[in-house]
Amino acid sequence: DAAGAVYVAGDGFLEKLDAALNQVYTVPLSNPAAALAVRPDGTVLLAQASHLVAYSPEGRPLTAFDLGRGTAISGMALSSSGAIFLTGSTTSASLPAARDALNGPSDAFVTKMAADGVTAEWSVHVGGSGIDGGSAIALRPDGELVLAGYTASPDFPGLGAGESLEGGKPGFIAQLDAEGKVIHSSLAGNA
Repeated sequence: DAAGAVYVAGDGFLEKLDAALNQVYTVPLSNPAAALAVRPDGTVLLAQASHLVAYSPEGRPLTAFDLGRGTAISGMALSSSGAIFLTGSTTSASLPAARDALNGPSDAFVTKMAADGVTAEWSVHVGGSGIDGGSAIALRPDGELVLAGYTASPDFPGLGAGESLEGGKPGFIAQLDAEGKVIHSSLAGNA
């Protein structure tokens, strides 16, 4: 945060340390933390399974939002306006504020949450006919999104000519516009 505090979350805890690494608070968690973001004011946003939970700078729970059954959040990014972008994997055809449908047995997803942390503005499924999931998300200065994850879909959206899953490349990197539409994607990594 702006004061230089350090935040750590893991399997059953959220901890805040001051700039000198002295413990400020520890909050026990019932579910492991998968992603963490901190606003400049020290408000902590924590992804736990399908839930986005906000904690005050003092460690008190403020709000919680559930993306629903079959959904697991694994990545989060914040915009300068306070919007929250979430990614992960889902088997749900009914993501909050979904603009599309599930493409395969599981898809990566991107959900844009309002700054209040409890209002889903839109959600999109990103995937093909196989098993897909999002692992990390980043926001570019121009508002476009970069999504990284894994795929077993030969028809993953946005792939360039000649790209295929052959050769053991289960990772993907996708560029999405500010509304969540895939602009292009590429396979990456080796199995």
